[in-house]
Amino acid sequence: MFKESLLLSNGFTKLKPEEYIQSQYRTTLIQSQWQYKEAILSVELKEQTLEYLFFDKIAPQFSMRFHTEEDLKEITSFLSKGKNVGDLLMEIQRQRHEEVMRWEEQRRNKPNLEDFRFNDIGGSFFIVKKSPHQKIFMPYEKHAITAFNLTLRDIGTLENSTHTVHTGIQSNTALSLWFLTFESYINTLVKICCVKKDIDFKNYKNQDLSQRLNTLIKLLELDIRLFNQNKIFAKLNEFAQFRNELFHDRHFGEEISFQHTTFSPIPIFSCQIDVIQAYLILLELSSMLRHTITGLDTMPSVLLKNEHVAVWEKLDTAYQKLLHPYITAVLAKHQLQTKLNLELPAVQVFKSDLFQKGEIVCHIIVDQAPEFNFPLNANRTNFGDKLNDEYLKTLNYKPGTMRFDKVVIN
Repeated sequence: MFKESLLLSNGFTKLKPEEYIQSQYRTTLIQSQWQYKEAILSVELKEQTLEYLFFDKIAPQFSMRFHTEEDLKEITSFLSKGKNVGDLLMEIQRQRHEEVMRWEEQRRNKPNLEDFRFNDIGGSFFIVKKSPHQKIFMPYEKHAITAFNLTLRDIGTLENSTHTVHTGIQSNTALSLWFLTFESYINTLVKICCVKKDIDFKNYKNQDLSQRLNTLIKLLELDIRLFNQNKIFAKLNEFAQFRNELFHDRHFGEEISFQHTTFSPIPIFSCQIDVIQAYLILLELSSMLRHTITGLDTMPSVLLKNEHVAVWEKLDTAYQKLLHPYITAVLAKHQLQTKLNLELPAVQVFKSDLFQKGEIVCHIIVDQAPEFNFPLNANRTNFGDKLNDEYLKTLNYKPGTMRFDKVVIN
């Protein structure tokens, strides 16, 4: 039952029993009634269950049930605009009719999967209040989540290695995504500064990553000498060099000498430690920049979840609580060690005087727009595994067979 304090604080007035309004169409026992403008909230007992109803004083026969505090807030918000319960019921009917018509249209004219590209549910973006029409998207969040999951998966592969020390099959992909996270994070902050200062971002879009970080520091009006105390530019340049070799495949296996990082001298032969090295460089930089915009914590987050809960945690928390103890435990299990210092580096957190608190806001899309509502088939299926098994059966190989890729044609 809703607490009286909640109702009173939201502008409800409690009625006396002699003031109760009863509809002839309901036989429930009234427990209490409250008035909000010209509407009545009635708490009624029906078959040992409390019901919460809203109706207009002049039309108690037309009522609507609600269940949660959020429902209550939505109804009172509607009523506070001068509307009544009847108007709300009509609006709900209109929305339902539109929904039915839209679904019928979708059944007649099946939509394309491409039509749902712009359904950014779960996505987020920044807005500079002086330019509310301009969204600054945050793709680095999605890159970080995928990179983190691949990183954990490869550590899990090592954890349960038996005859071979598995150095990971997701490493190169995870490294690429950590670099994308890095680049997107810097670009996002540069874009915010550009909108703030009325500068065209195109002036910087062709810079390499190190140049763009230098641009960001200047736009934020920070001291670049203090910023580079831990040689973050050198680390970033080596990360970029390592990533470029992975992306462009321009070598014959020559070793590269890295002075400030522990990346593999032959990038295609990367392992879990190279991925964690990339994570730590990103973590170091985002730790320095996370509070440069007053009122915001822009450090990328990753998604931690199980069957019960799902929470977004910042990179530093995810590293301290999960990734660091995980790789440490796995190395210890197999009596392995690493040259990489797994401890978080101590950094200075920088703050810019460029922004005022509340000047930049972050929006998270938690509900999809109505045009993306679609009646999906909720039955659980497994087409991929079934097709895979059916094809392998047609090959008639004995159990335990492993056939390698045929490259040389006989």
